[in-house]
Order: sequence, then C-alpha cells, then structure tokens
Amino acid sequence: MAYYLIITSIFFTLIDYKYIYKFIDSRFLYLTPGSKLKKEINHNIGKMKSMNSRDWIIILCVFIAIFLFSFSISTIIFNSKPILLRLFSKTLNLTEIFSGYEMTVIMLYHGLAAICIISLTYDNLDKIKKIIFVYFNKVIKKENIKKDEVKTQYVIAKDESDEVVTVNEEDLYQNVLITGSIGSGKTSGAIARITYPIIKSGKGGVVLDAKGNFVDTVSNMCKMCGRENDLVIISNNSNNYFELLSQDESPLELANKLKQIIMLLSPTNNSDTYWLDKVENVLMNLIIILKFKNMLDFLEIHKMITDDGYLKNIIYSIKEDLKKDLPDDKTAFELSNAISFLQNEFFKLDIRVNSIIKSEITRLTIPLITDYNIYSQFCKKGNKTQVTFSNNKIIVLSLNIGENKALSKIISTFLKISYERYILSNISKQIPSFFIADEFQEFCNTEDAHFFSLSREAKCINIISTQSYSSLKNSLKDTNATNVIIQNLVNKIWFRNDDNYTISEIIKQLGKVNVIKENKSISEAGQESKKSLFNDGFKNKRSSITKALNYVSVKENEYDENFFSRELKTFEALIFMITKEGVITKKVIFERWK
Repeated sequence: MAYYLIITSIFFTLIDYKYIYKFIDSRFLYLTPGSKLKKEINHNIGKMKSMNSRDWIIILCVFIAIFLFSFSISTIIFNSKPILLRLFSKTLNLTEIFSGYEMTVIMLYHGLAAICIISLTYDNLDKIKKIIFVYFNKVIKKENIKKDEVKTQYVIAKDESDEVVTVNEEDLYQNVLITGSIGSGKTSGAIARITYPIIKSGKGGVVLDAKGNFVDTVSNMCKMCGRENDLVIISNNSNNYFELLSQDESPLELANKLKQIIMLLSPTNNSDTYWLDKVENVLMNLIIILKFKNMLDFLEIHKMITDDGYLKNIIYSIKEDLKKDLPDDKTAFELSNAISFLQNEFFKLDIRVNSIIKSEITRLTIPLITDYNIYSQFCKKGNKTQVTFSNNKIIVLSLNIGENKALSKIISTFLKISYERYILSNISKQIPSFFIADEFQEFCNTEDAHFFSLSREAKCINIISTQSYSSLKNSLKDTNATNVIIQNLVNKIWFRNDDNYTISEIIKQLGKVNVIKENKSISEAGQESKKSLFNDGFKNKRSSITKALNYVSVKENEYDENFFSRELKTFEALIFMITKEGVITKKVIFERWK
C-alpha cells in the first residue's frame, strides 16, 4: 500500500511542476522560446481561458469525483499503522520516519493531488466536455427528441464521434442536394435515410426512380410504416396510368410541357429560341384542334405533324362541323386562330424550317408510339387505374433509364412538371409534401429553379441527387441556370467525387479559415574557428545554438481536393446544413439501408 503513496506523490509532483512552471513562465518569465511571440499573436495565451458557469461546474464535479477517490484510498493507507515500505532487502517504517509530521505530510500529499487534478481537468476540459456531451446526446437528448420533437427532427446519420446527426423538418423545406460519384452511397445511404422518416411522418409525394431499383426500398418503407395502401407505382408493367395529355389542361400549358421535354431530348442546346417558339406554337394549335375533335393523343399528333394531307382533312372536317353547329365564343375563337395559323403560316413555311419543326416534334412522339406495349401502357388508359396527386399518396415512377433513355426522360419530365404545378397551385394551403429525384441530371430543366425557390412556401421537401455539378451543367447546357438551381437547393450532402468542377465549387462555398502556422529553425554558430590540417574542415573552440520560432497567420481552405476525392470513403459525406442555429458543416457516416 505504501507504494501507492510514493508513486502517486511522484506523479503529482511532476504534473504540478509542469503546470506551475508553465503558468509562471507564460505570465512572468517568458523563458520558453516563442512564449512572448505567442502572447503577442494570441491574446488568450497567458490569460485564463474564457470560462462560463457550465465549464466551472464541470471542472468542480470532475475534481470532486477524482479527489474523493484519491482521498478515500490515501486515508485508508495513512490510518494503517505502521506504514511499511520494502526497498530491496531493507524495510522502511514510514510512520517512524515522519513521526511528528504526519499532518504536514497528509496535507502536502492532498495539496499536490488537488493541484494535479485541477490542472489536468482544466487543460483537458474540451475533451471532457466532448465525452459528457456525447453521452448526453445518446441518452438525455434522445429521450427529449422522442417525447417532444418526434414530429420535427429526423435521425439520418452519425458523425465521427458516433453522435447521432439529426435534421429539422423545417430546415428540409430549404431543399437538399446530394452529389457523389457512382457507388459512393447516395441512394442506399443518404436518400434512403432521409426518405424513411419522411414516409413515416405520413406525407405524400413523388419519387422519380431513374435506375429502377429504389422502388423496392420505398415499398419496404411503406410496409414498415403501415402505408402500403398509399403507395402507387408507375412502371412498364404496372396497372396504374398517368395521363400525359390531360383534357383539363389548357393547350398553352400542354404545349409548354412538350416544349420542355423536347429541349431535354435535344442532343445540343439550340441557342436560337425561334425554333423552340415555333415548335411550341405549332403544338399548341394542334392540341386545340385535337381537343375539339376529342382526339387528344400522341399518335394523332404524330400523324398530323408528319402527314400534311391528314392534317388538312382534319381541318376540313372541323370547318364542316362548324357549319352545322357553332360552338361557344371561346372555342370558336381558339379554333379560328388555330386553323388560320396552320393554313397561313405552317403550310407555307420554307421546307427546311418545316422539316426542323417536324423533326423536333417527332423526337418526342416516336418513343411513345413505335412500341405497342409502351403506347398502350403510357398513352391509353384502358382498364388501368388513373393516378392523381393527393395529400397522402406516395407515387413512385420506376423506369430504368438504361433500358429506354428517351421514354424514361419523357415520362419522368411529364410527371415532374405536373407535380410541380400541382404543388405551386396549392401553395397557400401549405400541405407538407415531398419530391425525391435520383439521377436528377437526366430530366432537369431551367424552370426547375423557379419551383425550388417557391416550394418552401408550399412546405414541399425536395431531395435531389446527382453525380456532380458538371452533370447538371451538361444537361442544362447553361452555367447560370445550373448555378441558380444549386443555390436554391440550400442544404448539401457531398459524397466522394472525382469531378474537378464540383470540388472547386464546393471549396468556394465552404470558404477559408484562419490558420496559425509555426515555423521553427535551429542554428549553430561557431566561435574562434580554426582551419583543420587533417580533414580540410574547421574546428570550433566554442559554439552557440540559436533557436528561432515564427508564427504566421494564413487563410486556408477548410477542406481540400484530396478530402473529397480520396479521404471520403463509401457512405461517408460532408454535410452543409443551414439551420436556425447557424451553419452546420461536419463529416458524417450514413448506414446502408437494408
């Protein structure tokens, strides 16, 4: 037992010497190299740390706990008579050695212990707080979330300290952009982990599954949450039908939808809006005629645009119908303008211009009408159940873009635009909803920025995933439009990425931080040097060593290219969240959704 007193006394003495010397030197002596320079650069050095009441309570509690433990053991030893210490072949009676000075030794021992415990606690306060707060988050905070905030906070990941990372529902209304290379964990990690609590909360929305494999995950989530009846799947072989050309929409709205899809299908960006405006105008007037004849269908649009004789026969039959039964003023006005445009402008266009317009429109119609199975599934209702948007329905469009790229883009864009207009038309109702799109670069357009900027008011959570910023820019073919969309997707989750443009834009957004760099140099100067006759060198009779310490404050990127391209592993990401408390930037680890 006596060995405990000897060892701890030596330990306490060494620690106390270190901290007392450090305290005196940093305030009075300045003997340590660089101590004056450190004080000049950082005014907190040489002064007490900025401590709040919580910090002092932590120090006091830790001190009391450790000191009571040390006091209880040492008291038992001091009360044992005699205290014997065996050193090799000799036995020392410490009770006799310190006879008459027992209280002095006891007070000295406990004094050394108290200074040591306080010094170590004060110097390692940040580490102690981290340990305490991790436990607090796992136990106390977790219980508070369960009781009070189950409706507003979603657990999505863990940080490097194994602390749970949660996001507030209100913050998700600012939209989330997820980027990462193939296989980095975007879909089975981030999207799945955010989607599940959204589905569990009872919200309705739309999921665009461009790869065709996320539908099973959503289906399992709905089963886990008891929402199987809310799930509606649209696919190549489903019994559900989404009306692409709605009779309820105006010809102008439908023509604008078709124009956006044609822009998406076009392999190059046509900077001359003349062609696109002409295409939209032609489509609008064809739709007016088809709606009047109750023949609104992609096959009819294709036949009318490719066969002038067929279109002229339709116009002739409409004129005959008008002679027999005159419609209302609105219908008569629209038909008159449509027929006039087709006869006086469209049929008289230069053959080159006419061919370009037909080529652009057939780029849209051919993928829908050439395959009977596709045509019957997506263009004919038949006995299938018609899909409509509602507050609690979860609509999943599952089309593998690798199997039929054009078809997937057409149907996805139709559903996306229709849902965006549905949300914005009900913006005043503020009904919570969601829109999730994987591989968003495949069906994005310049008008999406308008929806993302307004969807917050409608309480719509947008979860957008893309491989990189470059893939968005390549699809939109417009850098400014790409930047606007990225800006409106306020919250970011960045997985491993190899795209230089994406990494550079991320680094710019994160900004730079001040870093104090320390430069040390040691030199030896010889004095009374003489030439050596034996080794062709010099011999110093005396020499002195000079040590220099310099501190330089520089601005550096908080994260560099290597972090995003190499350091991040699969399912690891850097999150950038804008919350009411401020900006949260931290590395997190997502668990694979099973």
